[in-house]
Amino acid sequence: MKFNEYPTIYQYVARRRHDVKKAGPVAFYQYMRSQLPDETAKNHTAAEQNWYADKRPYYNVYPRVIEAFLRLDLTKVPVTSVSFPMDALALRLPEKSRVGQFSYQDSSYWLRSILVTKFDSIDPQSRKLLPGEKTYLIFFDVGEKGYLGDNLSVEVDDKSPIVTWRRFPIIAGETIEDCLQRSDKDHPSASTGVPIPKDIVGKVLQLVSACGLLEKDSDVLIPDILKQDRRRFDPRNPDVHLIERAHKRGKVGWNVGEDLERGEVSPHFRAAHAALYHIGPGRKKTVIRFRTGKGGGPIIVHREKITKVPTGKLDEKS
Repeated sequence: MKFNEYPTIYQYVARRRHDVKKAGPVAFYQYMRSQLPDETAKNHTAAEQNWYADKRPYYNVYPRVIEAFLRLDLTKVPVTSVSFPMDALALRLPEKSRVGQFSYQDSSYWLRSILVTKFDSIDPQSRKLLPGEKTYLIFFDVGEKGYLGDNLSVEVDDKSPIVTWRRFPIIAGETIEDCLQRSDKDHPSASTGVPIPKDIVGKVLQLVSACGLLEKDSDVLIPDILKQDRRRFDPRNPDVHLIERAHKRGKVGWNVGEDLERGEVSPHFRAAHAALYHIGPGRKKTVIRFRTGKGGGPIIVHREKITKVPTGKLDEKS
């Protein structure tokens, strides 16, 4: 299955200027931030710079997981439960999954990819850092193209990628619903270009929140390794060397729900759905796990292969 790449400013410019490509993304973004007067543009370039610094990590989010995540009611979940394994992460959606498709001026748009980046929170009035508070800046691509501006020092056109952004503050004592309401406020830039329907913004924030509620050792999170290594990679007993080899080749990612989609691994989940669990001291942390509706626990296929193990737990005849 093919997934959409998150489009960056650096990729766009580097294709047009060999010197930018040679200098690399770090130097490019440092220069850009020194030239941009607008705070929003600076945040955008800082977010992409942080992502490149982290080796562009990503989640490939499979269709069944997307469907399950969008059905969840996360409104009462403490926003402090949302966390990611790194400070910058792209969520890549399948090329054939047209999530939230809408039309504008005879053209179709849909959600393709999302970049989630964590920053220290700043008081909007004093512009001072708020100790201990974090904010996720979320940038998402719906396939919009446009004019980036003159400060790129390139021959710009109207085919460059344009992303939309929202702020997602992590404030102790607040719920995801509180943050959704805060994020619903449009920035002045929202009045230009393609108008993004509010239900698309809602789907973006829902997917980001749900991915941030997955446990780090979740069964639906499988390292994305090199194609030639897939046959000998066992997600239940992952080979660290194969993962490191993929990282050295620039493949720092995870497949979210691949087993749910293809139904080939034995044992594996099938037709399971996402559910919220409260864990930790005082059961204050909320996580997402996949289980069946009645009785709990995952659906296990090829059960007969598991019953060959003499545990006496799965075979009633033993």
